[in-house]
Amino acid sequence: MSTVLVIDDRVTNRHVLSRLASQADEEAVVHTFADPRDAIAWAMENTPDLVVTDYKMPAMLDDVVVESLFAGSVLDHGVDDTAL
Repeated sequence: MSTVLVIDDRVTNRHVLSRLASQADEEAVVHTFADPRDAIAWAMENTPDLVVTDYKMPAMLDDVVVESLFAGSVLDHGVDDTAL
């Protein structure tokens, strides 16, 4: 079972991305957030296998979201992050 974190301020985008993840993996557990701050707080307590995020959101830009997730070791799975 994989855990997918979707962060987007638009409800339609969250719905579409959630459905895509669920169709790709029927056992996937998808968590969606409109506010990236809520997503980061959730991710500090959980470890998503995949993070899909919008780049421009009213609360913060994607690079800040990704930096925050890495700073909290949420995305630290031994993957080379230079590709990000």
